[in-house]
Amino acid sequence: MDFGWVGPLDVPAEIMPTPELERIAWLSREAFNQGREGFAELQGFIFEQPLSEADRASLRIKVCEIADQPLAERPGALEAAVQAIREFHRTKQIQLITWKLQSAMEAGEDPNPIIRELSEAAEGTTAQGIEALLAVRAFNFGEPPEKPTPILTLCGKPLCTPGNITNIQAPPKAGKSAALEAVIAAVFTDGRQGPDTLGFDAWNPEGKALIHFDTEQSPYDHDAMVRRAIRRANVIEAPTWFRSYSMADLDIRQRRVAILHEMNAASKAHGGVLAILIDGIGDICENLNDPGIAFDLVAELHTLAITFDCAVVTVLHENPGSESGKTRGHLGSQLERKAETNLRLAKDKDGITTIWAERARHCYLPREQGPCFSWNDAKGMHTSCGTAGEIKSAATRDRMEGEADSAFGGEETMSYTDLVKAIMDSLDIKERAAKDRVKKWR
Repeated sequence: MDFGWVGPLDVPAEIMPTPELERIAWLSREAFNQGREGFAELQGFIFEQPLSEADRASLRIKVCEIADQPLAERPGALEAAVQAIREFHRTKQIQLITWKLQSAMEAGEDPNPIIRELSEAAEGTTAQGIEALLAVRAFNFGEPPEKPTPILTLCGKPLCTPGNITNIQAPPKAGKSAALEAVIAAVFTDGRQGPDTLGFDAWNPEGKALIHFDTEQSPYDHDAMVRRAIRRANVIEAPTWFRSYSMADLDIRQRRVAILHEMNAASKAHGGVLAILIDGIGDICENLNDPGIAFDLVAELHTLAITFDCAVVTVLHENPGSESGKTRGHLGSQLERKAETNLRLAKDKDGITTIWAERARHCYLPREQGPCFSWNDAKGMHTSCGTAGEIKSAATRDRMEGEADSAFGGEETMSYTDLVKAIMDSLDIKERAAKDRVKKWR
């Protein structure tokens, strides 16, 4: 018996444990035998197997449940995997005792000793499992958790922290990819001032992996976007820890497997993962309107964020014409509930995009204070153009200057009475409104 593993027994097939536990236990032992270390590697090993879609979905749910333990506190440990095997063993033990009870009753033997054995086994399973889950989650006044350091900020406010999801949402062609490009550039600059990163700042002092997946754009557009990020950051080339992939031609299953595989590989190569950016989260979901599938995907992303102690940044379209910012399907609703920050983008009739966040845990940034950007032909990229409040104020000032020029009609000076009358005539407004204009202009 290794880690609670029980060898084959000659028992009826119908009393064997659940397929998920049996498969996880078997795959866990195979991973141990291959020298896999850490739960992330176990997770990767499981999803690399040639499984059917039904088995894959079933295993994914079970693995996500197992992974919902604070593994970051025990780096390199396989405690969650071992716990799965022990659960497998206990489940099998209870089913075997049940089989013994049935056999004893059929043979007319005293069932009481077996009933007590069954009760003790069932009670032990429940008590041990719940006790272990609660122990690592209990509030401890003497040991407060360390406050997470932001990976990414917007206008100085914390946008992303390790172990959390951030979702960027906007209508089509509103500038989502430009915002993601600026995020990449901000990580490249590592807090250095000067480059225009559209209000974003980021830090990566340990040189952990920054992974970017593009599921929407063509290979050419994906390449162009990365090159703009390099130019925006004022660096010669991308850092070695930056890993970016175009996955528009892969199917959903291949994308899901590729993401997990790459996170494992990048974590090994660079001593951890800083963040994973998924431009087109809807393209790795089989059905955005199926709550089970959508919730499963968000749980998987949250598990990855916790397991790798990194930020997961996703990009999702809003429903056409939505004023409230409702994103697509059950996937959008679940992302909004689970995301640390829901970052919104909107483009006005003049081609100016505003970024803001009013649904967030740590980054409340109202729309009028949000940074703005627009396309700059001369520079061949989007560039900053102030905040929404500043742009509105400047537009108001320009309008008022035009009204004043019209009212003065070329005169250098004018009495208050004459000015009020001139405003009434030029703007076709009443006396009270004309007097209010003078106050604003002054």
